Amino acid sequence: MSSLTPSHSFRLAPIYSTVLVVFLSHMTAFTVADISFCKCMCFNNYTIVPLYRPKDVSKPCLTCTKQFCLDQKLSICQDAKLGSTNLDTGTGDEGDIKTKCFQRDSTKDQVIVVSFIIITTILLISAFFKEHGQYWRQVRS
Repeated sequence: MSSLTPSHSFRLAPIYSTVLVVFLSHMTAFTVADISFCKCMCFNNYTIVPLYRPKDVSKPCLTCTKQFCLDQKLSICQDAKLGSTNLDTGTGDEGDIKTKCFQRDSTKDQVIVVSFIIITTILLISAFFKEHGQYWRQVRS
C-alpha cells in the first residue's frame, strides 16, 4: 500500500471558530428585543400576558408584579386579593395572586441551538471526509 500525504483540510478551522465566537458574542444585543411574558396565576388558573412595553426595557421582568396582574383586569383574577405583604417575613406567596416572568423563543436560545446543529454537522462531515477522503483520492489517481 502506498502512503498517502495528509490533506490540506482544517487550515480554515481557526477562521471559522473566530467568526463563530464573534457572531455569538454579538447575539447578546438581540436578546433585549425579545418579548418577555408574565404568567399571572390567580387561584388555580393562570393567564400569560405579553410584556410589550415594560417599565424598564433592560429588566422587563420587574414589570411582572401582582399589581400588574390586577391592573390587567383578567377574568380569572376578578376576586383575587393581594394579601398583606411583610417585607421582613414575606415569601411572595401571600394573597391569591402569584406571578412568574419568562421569555420563550429568545433569539439567543435559537442561535445557540442552530449553532450546535451546524457545528455538529460540520464535524460529522469533516470526520467522514477525513476517514474516506484518502480512499477517494487514491481511486481518482
